[in-house]
Amino acid sequence: MLPRRSSSSAGIVLSRWQFLPYCDTAYVTKIDHAYDADTHFPNLDEMPEWEMTEAGGEQTSFDLEFVFTKYERKSGGISFE
Repeated sequence: MLPRRSSSSAGIVLSRWQFLPYCDTAYVTKIDHAYDADTHFPNLDEMPEWEMTEAGGEQTSFDLEFVFTKYERKSGGISFE
């Protein structure tokens, strides 16, 4: 049984998004910078089953601009009930 709440931080992508179908809420920090990388988290803006429900104001730290966002699943996903 998976925990009701799980998180990933410090740029860790959980096994190439294999847990995303089990989530109904995703907290995403959007960073205004393009990095050379071989793994990226899916763009939830391009997935019709996800909707951004909250977005904080733009913040800056060490010349890096970022925004905290919250996405909620509209439908689908795997239910534990």
